[in-house]
Formats: sequence, C-alpha cells, structure tokens
Amino acid sequence: MRFLFCLSIFLLSINCFTQINFEVKYNVDLFKPYSEEARKNISAGERIKSNTLEATISYDLISKNINAFSLGFGYRYTNLIVRDKIHSYYDGHYLIHNKLDLITNSHFIGLNVNYKRTFFIHENKLGELIIASNIYVYEHYDSHYDNSGQSASGYPYIWYENPNYFFSSANLSIGYKQFLIQKEKFNLGAKVSIGTNLYSDWDLFRKYVWLGVGLEMGFGKGKALFTKRAAVPEK
Repeated sequence: MRFLFCLSIFLLSINCFTQINFEVKYNVDLFKPYSEEARKNISAGERIKSNTLEATISYDLISKNINAFSLGFGYRYTNLIVRDKIHSYYDGHYLIHNKLDLITNSHFIGLNVNYKRTFFIHENKLGELIIASNIYVYEHYDSHYDNSGQSASGYPYIWYENPNYFFSSANLSIGYKQFLIQKEKFNLGAKVSIGTNLYSDWDLFRKYVWLGVGLEMGFGKGKALFTKRAAVPEK
C-alpha cells in the first residue's frame, strides 16, 4: 500500500497542469453464465446475487489534440450473496432447521489504463469515447454465514479471510462520456460503458458482461477543446 501511495503522489507531481480524473460507477450484470458448480447449486435451490462497484483515479500521461492516454489505479468491490446456502445445522446436540446465507465481500486494487478520444457532438458540447482496462494485482476477500433475521447467537458464524498479492483479474470495457460541465480546469461527465472480464480467478465471474453507469470528474488543465473551437469546421 505504501508503494501505491508513493506512486500516486509521484504521478500527481509530474505535471500539476495535466488533468486528473476520478470515476465511480455501478455495474449492472447483462450476461453471466454461471459455472457448472454454481448451476448445480442453483438447481438445488440456491439463489445467487452479486453487486459490483468500481472507482478509478487516472492521470493523463499523454494528451494531444483530441486524443489522450491515461494511467492510474482502479478499485473494485464485489458483494456476492448465496441465499439459503445452509438449510440446517447442529447447535450442540440439537439439529436446527434454519436457512443461512453465504456472504462474500471482495476488494480488488490494481492498475487502470485508458485511451480517450474527445469530439464535438453539437456546437460546443463534447463527448468522449473511452477504451479502458483494469488489471487487478491485489485481492482481499472474506466470507461468512449470516441471517439478517436472526440474532448474532444461535447459528454458526464462520469467517474465512484471504488477503493476497497476485494477478486476480483483468477486464476490458468501451464506453462513452457525455460532458455535463466543461471548463478549462474542471469537467464533470456522465459515463456509460460495456465491459467483460478477460480473466478472473473466480470461476463464477469469468464470462461476465456488464453495463457500467457512473460519473467522472476531471481536475487540472484539460484539452484545448474546452476553451477553443478551432477543431469545429466552418460552415
């Protein structure tokens, strides 16, 4: 973590006039073919639900005319819930018939790479095409059984935790950003993107396709397009 912090400070200090971007988005699952094991569990009565949030901070290393290449850090949070994973368990010598959920929380940290191409969509309104990839090299996840309808006592509370540095996943997305506010040193835009995993160490998520919706803020000196319209051909 110290290395990531020092590297981010270094990137920010290279050129304080270059734009820094902050993005937060929520991923809506469009296509998620479950693994064979998961399909068997679903057939047995389990219900699986997942939610994913992503956040990135990126730095425009190269910015020329309407093109830009940025590098930064990405963070992803995934919450996976398997409903009714356990139907009964022993409490001492007694068999308790009670359904418990298996809840897993996973945190990923890695590198974010972007290629961006900005263009006019109407008069001085700007849009941006983005091709992005996140390569996650650190993952920390924990799992436990829980039942929100029960008290903390009276059912098994099993916790499993695993922090590791390794190549855990990589994804690729293509998206569009509509600028809502566009000034020389600040911009705000709404983003929509479609992404898929290139690799995942979770069998359950290897073939996922999702729709990402979110917001992005840019600070620092942006492209000349924010203040000039020289790129717009005269009629």
